[in-house]
Amino acid sequence: MTNRSLNRKAIAVALAMVLSACGSSTPASYVASARTYLAKNDYPAAIIELKNALKADPNQADARLLLAKALIDGGNPRDAETEAR
Repeated sequence: MTNRSLNRKAIAVALAMVLSACGSSTPASYVASARTYLAKNDYPAAIIELKNALKADPNQADARLLLAKALIDGGNPRDAETEAR
């Protein structure tokens, strides 16, 4: 992974964290944002968005499923299994 790619991912994660702190987002908007990040293969940012969605509404089945997928694709199968269960 190049430094430029790593920097972009760090900026995306930081931006997701800042935006999530605003408090005006709904679980659905977090999931939509996560889908955008997943389409770009930006798994860390998608994971943050999905965790924010689940924090707001723990019963979001689609968020839980997407979180498991993001964790698997991001290289964390153990946590993915936990979310899938």
